[in-house]
Amino acid sequence: MLAYLFLAPALAILAFTVVYPFFQAITISFTNKMAGASASFVGLANYRELIADPVFLKVLINTFQYTLLGVGIKFLLGLTMALVLSQERPANYIFKTILFVPWAVPPVVAALNWRWIYDDFSGLANHILFALNLVDEPVAWTGDKSIAMLS
Repeated sequence: MLAYLFLAPALAILAFTVVYPFFQAITISFTNKMAGASASFVGLANYRELIADPVFLKVLINTFQYTLLGVGIKFLLGLTMALVLSQERPANYIFKTILFVPWAVPPVVAALNWRWIYDDFSGLANHILFALNLVDEPVAWTGDKSIAMLS
């Protein structure tokens, strides 16, 4: 029961950000709603118009082709690389490193960006606070125990 209590906030956020907008979009799709005007029910007319549109059919076909081709190529390439790298070879560590670097670099770049944003003297956060006259001296974002966890 405690597990459901811990899940409740996440499920509430999910419902608010995904489920409600999804059903709202479905509801609006059955109307002739335009921005700033009231809506009236039109039933399946929007869907009939969409299916009859040759551009939509072309886009739908292109989407399926792109998805099938993209997933297929990525699957085959990934499987091939996994099989090759699982075999013992003299220079395998080089290939593993080449594959690992693109996976490892984005978190490092993100960490460096946050370090720059929270820098005590030249950071973006302090620069904005100074420009808005909200502080008189730099905030030690990661050096102050009271705000370090929030930072």
